Amino acid sequence: MPRQLDSHVASHLRSAAVPITRRWVELLVERLGVRPERVLPTQSLLNHIPAVLSQVADFLQDPTDGPLDTMVRKDLSLLADLRRRQGFTLREILEEFAILSELVEETLTEAADSYPHQIERADLIRLVGRLKDAVYLLGSETAARFRTWSARQHEERVRLLEGYTAMLSHELGNRLGAAETAVRLIVESGAQLPPERLERLHELILRSVKSGLETVQGVRALFHPHGADGAQAIRALPLGSVIRDAVHQMRVPAADRGIELHLSHAGPEEPIDAERFPLVFFNLVTNAIRHHDVPDGAGHVVIDVEDDAEGWAVIVRDDGPGIPAELRDRVFEPMVRSAQGDGAGLGLAIAREAVEQMGGTIAFEAAPERGTVFRFTIPRQPAAG
Repeated sequence: MPRQLDSHVASHLRSAAVPITRRWVELLVERLGVRPERVLPTQSLLNHIPAVLSQVADFLQDPTDGPLDTMVRKDLSLLADLRRRQGFTLREILEEFAILSELVEETLTEAADSYPHQIERADLIRLVGRLKDAVYLLGSETAARFRTWSARQHEERVRLLEGYTAMLSHELGNRLGAAETAVRLIVESGAQLPPERLERLHELILRSVKSGLETVQGVRALFHPHGADGAQAIRALPLGSVIRDAVHQMRVPAADRGIELHLSHAGPEEPIDAERFPLVFFNLVTNAIRHHDVPDGAGHVVIDVEDDAEGWAVIVRDDGPGIPAELRDRVFEPMVRSAQGDGAGLGLAIAREAVEQMGGTIAFEAAPERGTVFRFTIPRQPAAG
């Protein structure tokens, strides 16, 4: 009879796995104050929770099949990594599994009520205990992986911060020094300077100050991700409009270098992160423009947005000289730049960090002869129902 009861409860839990997941997302939104798409931002992650619950059901039905932590390790690793990148706290992770435990216990009660035979008290206590142990193990396994990754990330960021401090001092010194020189020339000789020379000095000042601000803002984005508790509200803007406006802004500086910007498709008017998305997009397009050698007096940068399996893929393709072979394995590391590069070597490191904080991925391909293709993805909100 106990085996029959175990099978009945396990079957009930498997059937309820998807509704439990939906209700879990609703309660997390309500209790933790997070947006639904931040709980499980992609359909594959949304599918992982029912899969984990089905494995819990297998464990309830026959705990001799193998340790539960081994069965669910891969799924929980994905969730722990997502929570780390989203900026969740350890308390919030434990809280979300406490909510899951409540829902699973409710399902156990429903299963017991629908069982056609008398249930011995000892059997019910045994099942409840095993179920509590299972959910506790899920939470503790996720928390342990989260702690390990967070500690590793903290150590890495401390090392990076030391490097950034030295780099920022040098980089800002260069930018502000150039601006100071231009200001002195205007103050001391402005009346004698030709109008075109004066205009170039004004442009140099604006460009130097803007570049310095972008460097500071970019580093700030690396070290201050949005918290899951909503302490920093994430402002949203429509994807298509952001891309069209950005391309419009960059057409003139691109044309000044002999480069044409082509926008194949700007994407739909779906909401995206108003701070991080433009940071990534501007970095990639600016990189493509800045590092283009413009052969034969004409260069091209093509921008496209595609419907990805779990969101949107943004592609930036250029026909420039490409990334040197010796840098390709380290292209997303901070302060990596070519000998001809005039930037701080932070752009792609910032882009990667920002994409990961949005729950996406970024990669590049080197064309066989010339050019580079960068592609980054951002998840859409999971489909309701």
